[in-house]
Amino acid sequence: MNPVIVIFGANGFIGRYLTRHFARNGKEVVAIARSREGWSGDGMFLEWDGKTLGPWALALEGAEAVINLAGRSVNCRYGEVNRELIKQSRVDATRVIGEAIAACKMPPKTWLNSSTATWYRHAEDKPQDDWTGEGGKGFSCEVAQAWEDAFFGANVPAETRKVALRIGMVLANEPD
Repeated sequence: MNPVIVIFGANGFIGRYLTRHFARNGKEVVAIARSREGWSGDGMFLEWDGKTLGPWALALEGAEAVINLAGRSVNCRYGEVNRELIKQSRVDATRVIGEAIAACKMPPKTWLNSSTATWYRHAEDKPQDDWTGEGGKGFSCEVAQAWEDAFFGANVPAETRKVALRIGMVLANEPD
């Protein structure tokens, strides 16, 4: 049996690429998203609401990796409603994935959770990194902090390695 990679937000900008890449390179992919719209068609698709436990949680049992990219698109106007959706969708998805991993009899080996490089303050005076970087201020930084608080605060088994993906701008050569 091929190693299983579970991808949340599999129909999003980055998720489509990862789903396609892993499926075409011998991995068994479970693509999880709120709808099939935008899904690459690779792997097995499961639907979820991004907030509550459901049948999708069984896919995490014994997985090689869980990759969480789920969250409201930031490609929108940053009005009050969208700001709340951007933040809460990321926190809710991360929280419930943590609950699902905690309940696994055979937990995933690795949990990679998307975050954002805007966790760091804007700095022209010195590099910002995981060891000496300084948190910033403003909406994007607040989202990053809440997102990582949910991730690192998740009480998952010690054998599940947790990695926050502090992703910056992502560009592609094809339309979203």
